[in-house]
Amino acid sequence: MEELTNEYAVDLLAFRLACLDGLAPSWWRPAAHRAERLAALAFPSTASEWRRSLAALDRLMNESFDYSELRSLATRMGASKRQAAGNAQVLVHMLKRAGADPGEADSALATMKVLRDLRRTLRHRANDPNRVFVTEQILHDFASYERHFRAMAAEVVKAFDLVVDYLVPLPGTGGSKATNTRQYSVKIEDPHVTLCARNAKMRTERDFLGNVEVPEDAYYGAHTARAMVNFPISGFAIGKLPELVKSLGFVKKAAALANHRLGDLTNEQAKYICNACDDLIAGRLHDHFPVDVYQGGAGTSTNMNANEVIANRALELWGYPLGSYDRIHPNNDVNLSQSTNDVYPTAVRLSILRCQATLEIALGELAAAFEERASSFGPIMKLGRTQLQDAVPMTLAQEFTAFASTIYEDVARLRGISAIMREINLGGTAIGTGINASREYQRIVVEELSKLTGIAFIAAADLIEACWDTGAFVLYSGMLKRTATKLSKICNDLRLLSSGPRGGLNEINLPSMQPGSSIMPGKVNPVIPEVVNQIAFQVIGHDLTVTMASEAGQLQLNAMEPVITFCVLQSLQLLTSACDVLRNKCVSGITANAKNCTVHLEVSTAVATALTPSIGYERAASIAKEVLHSGRNIRDVIAERDDISEDIKLMVADARAFTEPASRGH
Repeated sequence: MEELTNEYAVDLLAFRLACLDGLAPSWWRPAAHRAERLAALAFPSTASEWRRSLAALDRLMNESFDYSELRSLATRMGASKRQAAGNAQVLVHMLKRAGADPGEADSALATMKVLRDLRRTLRHRANDPNRVFVTEQILHDFASYERHFRAMAAEVVKAFDLVVDYLVPLPGTGGSKATNTRQYSVKIEDPHVTLCARNAKMRTERDFLGNVEVPEDAYYGAHTARAMVNFPISGFAIGKLPELVKSLGFVKKAAALANHRLGDLTNEQAKYICNACDDLIAGRLHDHFPVDVYQGGAGTSTNMNANEVIANRALELWGYPLGSYDRIHPNNDVNLSQSTNDVYPTAVRLSILRCQATLEIALGELAAAFEERASSFGPIMKLGRTQLQDAVPMTLAQEFTAFASTIYEDVARLRGISAIMREINLGGTAIGTGINASREYQRIVVEELSKLTGIAFIAAADLIEACWDTGAFVLYSGMLKRTATKLSKICNDLRLLSSGPRGGLNEINLPSMQPGSSIMPGKVNPVIPEVVNQIAFQVIGHDLTVTMASEAGQLQLNAMEPVITFCVLQSLQLLTSACDVLRNKCVSGITANAKNCTVHLEVSTAVATALTPSIGYERAASIAKEVLHSGRNIRDVIAERDDISEDIKLMVADARAFTEPASRGH
């Protein structure tokens, strides 16, 4: 225990938090943020010292660190060396309580020292200015140390919560759990969950399960806080789906306007709820939507996250403290005449329509880029291929125009299929019977939503069926899969046509984006088409998930809508990004190798097919056979044949005539 003295009391904690993210290039900043939050809780009176300590750790990561600097900071964190040493003992006790052996504390400290030395070594070896670790030797070094690190990871994760329990002063007490038996109502078990439920200043909210403490300045409330603890799944919060949050704002605003028209909300309630919704629509409050996209409850956690944020933001705008739910209540007022089961799918459909508009633009611009390249290639002749075998003559422009045409076709199909997303079940509430909503509400709320969004929504003919039927998402996801499949096929073609540069087709040149190998000098890979291929695979996988989730519905509801939502919105986002990247970083810079195109056509048997109507299949086949056996081109072979007319010989000299249907007189 001698090494675990006061000089390590501070940096051990910060290092443990930081090391949770391993050696990924982005490991430091998120970990430092968590460390800073926890530090501010543990020692609120010395927050400035902690900022200095974190700055010191940051300098350590950049090889300009003096360890005595942090020793001094650690000592000054406590009122005396004895208190600092006591904090170190608490850290040791924390590991023991987490199930670690008595010697594990020293092992943990040794592991962190090893990781520090490893990072320093990696920094020296990495030549990349962004310190991206790419060499095989670095990977080998990491693998050898990783085994040691992984052995400690489980204990570190378990211990994380105990750090708070033993070191964080409880609000209003100045003490820690070591001397105070008060328990927090919300317990964060996963280190990747933001430490917002551990803020030094908290407010207490209540639901029917009991009290829940949330940060004093958080717009969300009890339901969201519980969902954060219950669903620490992907780390991908619903706030990262901006169009979904904005769409929730539109739906909630439409509901508030409808309820106000019906006299169920006061002027003040409606005004401030609508103003809060406007903040959501403007993207100002998305950081207050921390619930994971993967969640049970058919979207209830997402809907309640919106209800709580809107209610508290409305209260703030009205001049009341957050949590003053006697004025505006998340359920009674913001969720008035609504259920998750009609609000959530409506918001999802709206977000899909809003995302589709962006995808249509991206697809249209990509198609236009292919058209522009086609026009630049002009009359370049090349060999058309089927099943990777020589087929018939065509132009390079025709090939690229076909790429544009198939993309334009999907833009039209998307516009047509999007109509199914305008049919909504808003006003049906829980299962489509409209319980807890007035008879006039459904008509008015659909009308208000249409006015707010500029989209002509229509009410589903059978609201009970619409409550559980997710077939529209299956159909729409299938359309996205179709688009992804086409983009992937096009990228396969671009990779084949650019293959080489000496041993492949090499009929086109893709822009050189980055060196292609750590061992083969001069190699450049088709990385942009490759990444689009991978995106297509992901979209296809999302479609399968949507299909299975849709099938999993039961009785009057499909509880799997959150994963359907995430998959469809992610597919839209991925495809949009794929189109933009493919256009900007690949298609717009493609050039033609006209010489290779001509050579491949001339040494092939492609023209023989075009001669069939004039000389018959058998004679054309004999010419093709002679071309293959002799190694000569078809023009030379035909020129020596006495049984071929001069008109046909002249026609063969210019294969351009074979790239379009022949006239009847030909």
